Amino acid sequence: MGCRLTIVDDVLNKSFYKLGLVVGRQPGYFIIIPLLLTLLMITGYQRIHYEMDPEYLFSPVSGQGKYERRIVEENFKVNYSHRFNVGRITRAGRFGRVIIVAKDNNTNMLRTEVWKELRQLDELVQNMTVTMPNGDTFTYKEECARWEGQCFTNDILNLDKIIGEVERGELNLTFPIMFNPVTWEAHAFPVFFGGSKVVDDIIESVPAVQLVWFVRTDTKAQLEGRGAAWEDAFLDTVGIAEDTGRFKHISVARFASRTLDHELEKNTRTVIPFFSSTFILMGIFSIVTCMMGDWVRSKPWLGLLGNISAVMATAAAFGCAIYLGISFIGINLAAPFLMIGIGIDDTFVMLAAWRRASPKLPVPERMAIMLSEAAVSITITSVTDMLSFFIGIFSPFPSVQIFCMYSGLAVCFTFVWHLTFFAGCVAISGYREKQNRHTITWMKVLPPNQRAHTEKVVISGEYNYSDPKIQDQVEALTKSLENTSYISNSLYTESWLRTFVDYVSRNNDYLNVTIDNEDEFIQNLKELWLFPANPFSLDVRFNEAGNRIIASRFLVQAVNISGTNHEKEMVKALREVVAQSPLNASVFHPYFVFFDQFELVRPTSLQNLSYGALNDDDHVLCIHSQYPVFLIYGDDKDLGIGTSGEDTSESSSNQSQRRQIGEDENSRKKYDDGWKRSSYCQNSSSQFQPSGELDLYGHDMDRNWQRQRYEDNRRVFDNYRKPPTVSRTRDDDWVSSTRKSSDAGQRREGAYRVTRAHSHHNIHRSRAPRRSNSHHNLEHLDYVAEMRFP
Repeated sequence: MGCRLTIVDDVLNKSFYKLGLVVGRQPGYFIIIPLLLTLLMITGYQRIHYEMDPEYLFSPVSGQGKYERRIVEENFKVNYSHRFNVGRITRAGRFGRVIIVAKDNNTNMLRTEVWKELRQLDELVQNMTVTMPNGDTFTYKEECARWEGQCFTNDILNLDKIIGEVERGELNLTFPIMFNPVTWEAHAFPVFFGGSKVVDDIIESVPAVQLVWFVRTDTKAQLEGRGAAWEDAFLDTVGIAEDTGRFKHISVARFASRTLDHELEKNTRTVIPFFSSTFILMGIFSIVTCMMGDWVRSKPWLGLLGNISAVMATAAAFGCAIYLGISFIGINLAAPFLMIGIGIDDTFVMLAAWRRASPKLPVPERMAIMLSEAAVSITITSVTDMLSFFIGIFSPFPSVQIFCMYSGLAVCFTFVWHLTFFAGCVAISGYREKQNRHTITWMKVLPPNQRAHTEKVVISGEYNYSDPKIQDQVEALTKSLENTSYISNSLYTESWLRTFVDYVSRNNDYLNVTIDNEDEFIQNLKELWLFPANPFSLDVRFNEAGNRIIASRFLVQAVNISGTNHEKEMVKALREVVAQSPLNASVFHPYFVFFDQFELVRPTSLQNLSYGALNDDDHVLCIHSQYPVFLIYGDDKDLGIGTSGEDTSESSSNQSQRRQIGEDENSRKKYDDGWKRSSYCQNSSSQFQPSGELDLYGHDMDRNWQRQRYEDNRRVFDNYRKPPTVSRTRDDDWVSSTRKSSDAGQRREGAYRVTRAHSHHNIHRSRAPRRSNSHHNLEHLDYVAEMRFP
């Protein structure tokens, strides 16, 4: 499986690499063709079929309710023209419905003035004139649903004949059904009254009344034509009456069979005003994100073009879907927001891959590298999005199916448009960058002042520069330097040979000169090119006779150099390129003499550390590992810590230095020899070892030191144990002469008194660190290392 995925990745990389080469060479075609296709596809909007039936959009295609309704309609078809009964309808049809409440605080609608206005409302609806688009007019009485030739009416309005008695309490309305004593009609109060207050089956108050009017919908023409037109007229007429205050005692709320459709559509279209603001905000964000400090490499317009590419792709996808006969719904208006997000993401991925590619490469090759890196990622994300939307087509809800069709096509078109239209825009911007033009004005930008990073390549030796082979070698060296990541493109290179040869080849028709042999080359070079006003005259050196070039140079411009590490790597890379050339060439910059130190800091430091470690090995060879305090005293120069009891502060430093200069080296050598010959060096460990943790100040181990001192003194003076005989070549008085601050006690055959309070070697009690000369401390360390205790 892994091998197959690798194959797919390799195939995609190679395919997009080839596509990048083609786009880089002919970017115009990849910009114009998607633009024309977009204009062609959006012509499909004239054939749009807008679907907004909520029953069709938001109910399952094969739901149980639709199946059961079909069974009922097959056996009991509703006849709106002759035998309409509102309790036996299977579809809503076309109707108008109002709910009326009182305007005052009285919650009882059973009043004479209210019933008068209800009758006026019914007459208004039945007498309104509806005008069709073709000019035909009709009223409700002509298109009403009928029962045995009579229009469907609201029989509850006939209560106006007895409403006075009801209001005075002379007649009670029984719930739920009552026969009108005047018309002998049966009134089903729950159908018309809402929220009725009933006490002992007697209606005491009615806060709301409902009235309904039905029109014929036996045929599709009646349903979509006159029925829909009557509903629109009904909503407008009742709305105008309510808004103008025609009724003094009642407030009317209107509703029709298509009210839900219109409200859903109205709610969906509320997102349209956000299109412009969203596009502006996303455009500003993309522009700012794609900007850089370098106005040549900055690409703010590409951020905006990434948004435009997504919008073009979405418009083309919608037009294509309409041409395919797919109905359009309001939810589809959410797709452009998704596509802008996907398009911006693809834009950033492609621009990041473009910046990773070397700016030294030609634009087609750089485009190939960009697409081979970025298009694979874009392909994976786009295919994933497309599959997600296309899987949604299998949803049982038509609204989801339609939205997924449009969104899936939009993702597909966005992917293609970014690989063509946007890639072509990137290629155009790449050529602009290659020509060093400003990203906004497209004007030529002067090279920045980087003379401090202009590297000079010097070619020494007598070469025949008229020889094409030598010219090719010089040009190859120049291009090799320009192709490194540290050198800018050829626009900033100052090469006398390149410009001279190019000048002669371009203008040879009227110059009529030859540079095939060395004499003519030198002569024409001096006459045509190396005149005093030309800076190139400073880059060529002739021999004394002036007939041969013995040295020349050309200048290349460093770019994007920041930090010492970068400078060190640049010097190393340039020297490697020059070393590979067959020419006797070298690269130079005045700061290279300082850059060399960066290359030598690490090896020099390691070398010195190694030498220091080997040198210290001789001094600490015989110091036991349990003398860490003495090692710290001897090795730490900055702390100035000494083991002597004398004052080692700066006030006595001159005296210490004079004493050290005369005695240090001689004393160290003599004591080293004596210690190494001692049997205690190899076979005996010191009896004078502090216990516990290191304590430079001796506060925590004072009692241990006192006890140790007592034991040592007892062994020395009570047992009279003598130390091993050590052969010494020095004078017996040498120790006395070197220990300037010691007391004048006599030496006892190589063993020293450990109880002398002011001795250099009174190390049984640690003292606070004092700053002194490190060499003096090292002498003390050696002196201590020679001490032998019985």
